[in-house]
Amino acid sequence: MNKHTPGDWQHIDCTNKNINISATRDNGTFARIGEVFSPRAYMPSARHLFGTEEQATANARLIAAAPDLLAVIMRCREYVERAASRWEDDAAASLDFMDAAIDKATGGV
Repeated sequence: MNKHTPGDWQHIDCTNKNINISATRDNGTFARIGEVFSPRAYMPSARHLFGTEEQATANARLIAAAPDLLAVIMRCREYVERAASRWEDDAAASLDFMDAAIDKATGGV
């Protein structure tokens, strides 16, 4: 069902460079997922294009947490669906919200 790179995703803050997102595979090797542009890696005149250092770090953490967040929302969705008969209107709105987030993360697959 999930087609993203398996493994424990983490952000690796490279001093004076961009922040890398990598997944640790079962065999201990790394798979590079992507990178977040860090303003410290660029000339001062271009740093405004990339936000603040705090934003870059927060973005990298959020990306690295994406597989875990997706797994949590999918489990929550299953729970809400089972409990929907008791909540009806609230459950329907919650399920729609969760479905939209899951679709965004999985490409609607």
